[in-house]
Amino acid sequence: MVTGRANRLVTTGCLTILIALITVLGVLVSWLWYRHWHDGNVNSERRDRAFASILKQARATADDTAPALGTSGTTDTDALIGVIWRHTEAP
Repeated sequence: MVTGRANRLVTTGCLTILIALITVLGVLVSWLWYRHWHDGNVNSERRDRAFASILKQARATADDTAPALGTSGTTDTDALIGVIWRHTEAP
């Protein structure tokens, strides 16, 4: 009779520990998945903002370059290089 009761207590204790372990591991895996998902979304948003910023700068440069070339009156390569140098200071 005593061994049957002890076996039941051990079995109940083991099942309780097993359920607690599964719960803790499930929470840990869920948290890791959420962090991975959230970081991916943040990186995508940053990438999109950086791309939009680059496009905005490129459009602004193109808008500045076209009138500068138009006012210079020349269409040769040296004029284009001069405009690029004036706006970007890059050879």
